[in-house]
Amino acid sequence: MTKRNEQGGPWWEKLTDASADASSGKGLIAKALVLGIVVMAAYLGWTYFKGSKESGQAELAKILFEAGSFIPDQNQVNYGSIPDLGGLNERRFETMASAFYRRHQPDTVGRENSLSIMFEPESAARYLSGAETAIAELEDQRSKFTDAHWEQKFLNHLQQLHFYCAVNCADVSRRRGHLEKQKAVLGELESKHADKGILSLKPFAESQDSLLDLWKSANAGELAACEILEKVGKIEIQPDTSLSATIELENGKSLKVRFFSEVAQKSVQNFLFHALAGRYDGTAFHRLDKDAGLFEFGSVFSREAPDRKFIWGNENPGYTIPAEGTVLMPVKRGSITTKPIGVAGHGLFYEIHVSPPERNNVAQAVIGEVTEGLEVLDEWLQTGIHDEVGVAGRNIPRVRLGIKKIVIQGEPEHKGEDSWMPVLRDMPLPDVSAAETRFEELLKGAESQPENGGQDAPKPDDADGDK
Repeated sequence: MTKRNEQGGPWWEKLTDASADASSGKGLIAKALVLGIVVMAAYLGWTYFKGSKESGQAELAKILFEAGSFIPDQNQVNYGSIPDLGGLNERRFETMASAFYRRHQPDTVGRENSLSIMFEPESAARYLSGAETAIAELEDQRSKFTDAHWEQKFLNHLQQLHFYCAVNCADVSRRRGHLEKQKAVLGELESKHADKGILSLKPFAESQDSLLDLWKSANAGELAACEILEKVGKIEIQPDTSLSATIELENGKSLKVRFFSEVAQKSVQNFLFHALAGRYDGTAFHRLDKDAGLFEFGSVFSREAPDRKFIWGNENPGYTIPAEGTVLMPVKRGSITTKPIGVAGHGLFYEIHVSPPERNNVAQAVIGEVTEGLEVLDEWLQTGIHDEVGVAGRNIPRVRLGIKKIVIQGEPEHKGEDSWMPVLRDMPLPDVSAAETRFEELLKGAESQPENGGQDAPKPDDADGDK
């Protein structure tokens, strides 16, 4: 039943009466209306603020996304081919932690090809032009990144762009300019956001791993490399005056060697470590590349199992030598170098080049050069290799050229860090495999054939121990 007022009408009729109750009711409605307007205004204001904030964040994210398209980790972006240098020196690789390599290029072997001079300058120049434009546009909008969270992301994008611009610069002064700017941004990151983490190549990644120290190491390594690049053509590496070696061959001839420990301290030290221990005495040149004009030696299996050519050169000493290649010491005729293994040097094997390579390898350090006797190896290039069906490409010499002894005179002038000492693991002779058995069968079938398709080779009478 509807409640009625004292005059007999419904309660709402009082709102149209001229009575005191009607005035009271109208005041209630007015207050309700005002309250509703305030609530609605507050809601609309909050909604607008939220939308504005979200819109602002979306704008910031878009700005960084566009700039980040020039960061190499973006799979859809072709940012150009950065260099296979031909090497700087160990300092850049010692300061650049191996974890940095793994983190930034998990699908490739090392990062050395992204940290050196371009061998495809046109693609690098295209990348550089676009990335420098992105940096300029990013800097123009810096005032929008006032929030600490977004400022950190902004600075992280900026320092990475400067870094990748630097490694794409053929001009050393331009390269240094980007590295100095990156260094300044890293300093700002460290002072304001060192506790934030997420400094990886993917700025929006969930990982909290902070790579600030690794970026600083990368920057320091590249700046050190700039100093070396600036010296190219201005200085000449001097050979050690107090260190030399004689490689006595089993055919009665010998090679005289001088060393360059100034640029390859660890690689020279490693060679001396093995040579002084007699580890190379009685071994043979186990690999011959006629096209490249190089001889490889250091296989202890060639001494311990002289009749098992198939296993020569299969040793794993258990360590590698840090990359010490340098543009100051390119490989040339007569150079003795480490054997490259990925981004480092093999811990046991070395190569002698009778011809310069088409392109230097950053992992191939020049430890010295043959000053006398290189013509002996020129003659042995005619020896030929085993090219029977099934073993092509192994480059095993048909005729043995043995190393009787390596005699070391003196000590290196640059000994490097005392903390780096190789730990050689045991290398027992492997069991005979099916592949080795097949190889031996192929050799027996080829014994009646003239060596190297009839080309002349050194005669057994010329080699006292080559039997």
